[in-house]
Amino acid sequence: MDKFELTTSAHPEFPALRRIRALTDVPEAGVRAGDLGGYVASADNLSQVGASWVFDDALVFDAARVSENAQTRGRAWVFGCARITDTAVVEDRAWVFGNAHVLESARVSEQAAVWGSARLSGTAWARGSSDIGARARISDERELLAVALWGAARPVWATLVRTGTGHEIRFDRWRGSIADFRARVAEANSLAGRVRPQWSQCDELLAFADMCAARTATWSRGNEGTGSGGTRMRGTEWLV
Repeated sequence: MDKFELTTSAHPEFPALRRIRALTDVPEAGVRAGDLGGYVASADNLSQVGASWVFDDALVFDAARVSENAQTRGRAWVFGCARITDTAVVEDRAWVFGNAHVLESARVSEQAAVWGSARLSGTAWARGSSDIGARARISDERELLAVALWGAARPVWATLVRTGTGHEIRFDRWRGSIADFRARVAEANSLAGRVRPQWSQCDELLAFADMCAARTATWSRGNEGTGSGGTRMRGTEWLV
């Protein structure tokens, strides 16, 4: 027997998405037959087996899929070709998209974004406004560091993530290694008054770089490289 069905209740902003309704009890998720869930684009977005569920006003669409015992809650969005599996949870206003995979006991909450080919596993927890990009490979909370640094009238999040070859910092549409970050701060300091406000707090930015260096020093041997190789590509728009 199928676990859920699509109702005729369309999302108020995205009418192609339909709210789901449980056809049977899912005791592991605390769901009873007849309970309404979140919104999906098709029955392929949520597995009909296992205890996986889409709660509240969460959205799952495109070719994304929630399966096994995973859950999406709140106003979270899961889309693209993303996969949420095992007992992973995506909640609040978090976004998981692209080819990202959140698995095992990992958690994505608040306004965090996990995207590209990023892989979040183990006990990793992305929260705040963490920006977990394409090369991230995080299986423990110590492999992610996110700090709100003050810039202009609002905080801007700086994120350190572990990658398959080392590490990467993301800040204000910028990404690169710790060494690159320090060089960018030094450049900003030399251009006092002529840089975006986010880069004007040089003391805070250098303190964050020191925190990143201390954190990467705790990682296992073989993955302590200089990181993204000096890449200075513009990143996503989530932090602007």
